[in-house]
Amino acid sequence: MRTIKLILALPVVALLYIGCSKDHNYDNYDAPNSGISGKLIDAETGDSLELRLNAGTVRYRQIDARYPAPVDYDIPLRSNGSFSATNMFAGTYTFVPRDGAFKYPDVNPVNVELRPNEIASVNFKVIPYYRISASINSNASAAANNVTFTYTINKSAANTTDILQEVIFMVGKYARLDETVSGERSQAGLINNWIVTPRATATTTPPILPADPVAGFTGVQRTFTIPLWADTGLPPGTYYFRVGVRTVAVGRYNYSKVIKATIN
Repeated sequence: MRTIKLILALPVVALLYIGCSKDHNYDNYDAPNSGISGKLIDAETGDSLELRLNAGTVRYRQIDARYPAPVDYDIPLRSNGSFSATNMFAGTYTFVPRDGAFKYPDVNPVNVELRPNEIASVNFKVIPYYRISASINSNASAAANNVTFTYTINKSAANTTDILQEVIFMVGKYARLDETVSGERSQAGLINNWIVTPRATATTTPPILPADPVAGFTGVQRTFTIPLWADTGLPPGTYYFRVGVRTVAVGRYNYSKVIKATIN
């Protein structure tokens, strides 16, 4: 009887082996082998954007009749406006940039066909709310307490509604510099940044027109001197500096390029 039971069990074991064998993946999808990469470009100047890491996304969804309720996913933006995603399934997708300190004039998502074993390339033309140029004085000295930003904020031609809310000045030890990553300001553990609100005051240089403080603040070269270098907790040396601006409507900053300067 034991011999008969063993013989009857053998076909069952064989079927289980075949069903689990790696060579018989009849019920599995192919692994994702496609992807996308690209960049957000200033539509008016052709330059790369100056953003904070992850401060904005490219949103996508797959278009497939088998899935009538597709789910949205986001690809985070790098600080230069570039983005990439791999391990995606081949197919048709829509992509649209969003949630950053920029306008996307086209509004409509872009349809992209992702092919197996290929990385598609797509660039988006967007318009930053503001563009900032900045520099640090060459004779900057910790002892003289004269570390000064010279900067100009320009409003993009397409920005007709978003109002400038604040300007932020930053200094830090590393080239990655934004309002969340600055230096080691000793007072109350604050990071090394200083915020200026555009408004008409007696100390504004040059004076802002009281009737239109934002219009008076942009398009004009201005200066800002760090009030007391000793408060930064940083000894004389080489550091990184940056200027950022934020609009009323969007809680994201546009930035100048990072400036490397030596403080004597």
